[in-house]
Amino acid sequence: MALQAKELHQKFKFKCKQCGKCCDSTIIQLAPYDIKNICSVLDIDTKEFHEKYSMFRPFDEIPRCYLRNRPTCPFKVDNNCTIYLNRPLRCRLFPLGRVYPDDINEESFIVLPEEKCIGFNTGKKQRISEWLEEQLVFVLDKESSDWNHFLIKLKDNPVIKKEGFKEMFKETFYGFSDVNVSIEELYEKFELKTI
Repeated sequence: MALQAKELHQKFKFKCKQCGKCCDSTIIQLAPYDIKNICSVLDIDTKEFHEKYSMFRPFDEIPRCYLRNRPTCPFKVDNNCTIYLNRPLRCRLFPLGRVYPDDINEESFIVLPEEKCIGFNTGKKQRISEWLEEQLVFVLDKESSDWNHFLIKLKDNPVIKKEGFKEMFKETFYGFSDVNVSIEELYEKFELKTI
């Protein structure tokens, strides 16, 4: 799938048709803050969350957590999202995507997929920045940027080759039991355990 880089001031035409197809077809990678938000609204701990809703796959030798949304998203009922206000960042971004460069000093950029959702070319033209603001993407910008740049930096760190790294990483970032723990505390815990 070819991607087209876009700037925030550029416009695109899109209106969600509430068909629910993206809920079941989009790969939803979850960051710790996504899990924390979902656990908070469901009033469950991460152990229960992972038993019911997630799966892990390695990427760059780092375990990544994904929403188990095949054949259908567990939070979709009658094409409505039951966790809408706490939905993951990937869901908020759709139909757009975001790419983080390896250089942490460079800004991430937004992409439009070549493959079209039925909502494209319908509704009003809007700036990408307007869409992102409406979806509350900017609220999670700092956490998203910090997390993605942390993963980029970590993939070149020899710590990922250490025995037990994958289990420790999953436990620290995805298995925290206290949904009130801050992301900063998770980073500190990980850095203290691995350096």
